[in-house]
Amino acid sequence: MNELENVKQRAYKFIEAKGLSVAEFERRCGLSNGYVKGMRKNFGDEKLVDVLRAFPELNRDWLLYGEGDMIRSSGDNVINSIGDNNRNTVNRHDTTDKFIGLLQKKDEQIDRLLSIIETISNK
Repeated sequence: MNELENVKQRAYKFIEAKGLSVAEFERRCGLSNGYVKGMRKNFGDEKLVDVLRAFPELNRDWLLYGEGDMIRSSGDNVINSIGDNNRNTVNRHDTTDKFIGLLQKKDEQIDRLLSIIETISNK
């Protein structure tokens, strides 16, 4: 069994544990219909961020590497576990951290634009 099969199997395991259909999981994550079934590689950075945003309780390391528990403990940070000094683990989180930061900036810009549009509309 290769790593790809493990990621896909763990995704199905999480979906089942949540009591969701695959279609509902895909919808909540903004994935296309059939994405999980047709997944040939890992989720990919952007899709992974979408999954983790939709299900913040999902342990990223468990999903990708089979490390730890399926569900994060309430004290865990989304990017790094408390007390995690393993440089390889930190490096694995760098890409996700960057995408989350970019998505947060995008959301802030959208909010500012909506505020400007509202101000202009009320004049």
